Amino acid sequence: MTTDTRQTTTDGKLMLHVSAVLRNTGLGPATIHRYLLLLDGQPKKVESVKGLRDLLETLPIGTGLGNDIHFTYLRPKHVLAFDEKVNIGSFSLPDPPPDIEAMLERIGLLVEYESMYGEVDVYDSRMHLDTALTAPWYRRGALARRKLYP
Repeated sequence: MTTDTRQTTTDGKLMLHVSAVLRNTGLGPATIHRYLLLLDGQPKKVESVKGLRDLLETLPIGTGLGNDIHFTYLRPKHVLAFDEKVNIGSFSLPDPPPDIEAMLERIGLLVEYESMYGEVDVYDSRMHLDTALTAPWYRRGALARRKLYP
């Protein structure tokens, strides 16, 4: 997953555009079994634009959100082709606060998927942050044995 941020100005105001893109970088297609957004490491079931807005509104940035919010719900058994990209969610925020990066790092994504070889694994976006968690159960593949939903 990559998080793309870009800035534009409108009427002299800074506008931050944020999008989270999931990309299959494996050797072949991947079947998505389920995915889950996290806030401060806690699972949040988000299945719509309203759900994403509710999640973002729990952060201090939520009060400034406009209508430019997009969310893609991937059904169980959704197949991502090799190198396919899906924009999981995006939003625009006028006049972002100086600590916006720290706020965005509070949001994570877990994706349980199956490779074309039948191997089940879990992708954890928090592993790709500069401050990645280092607890032993975060090792690659270890999360595949854990349930995403309680």
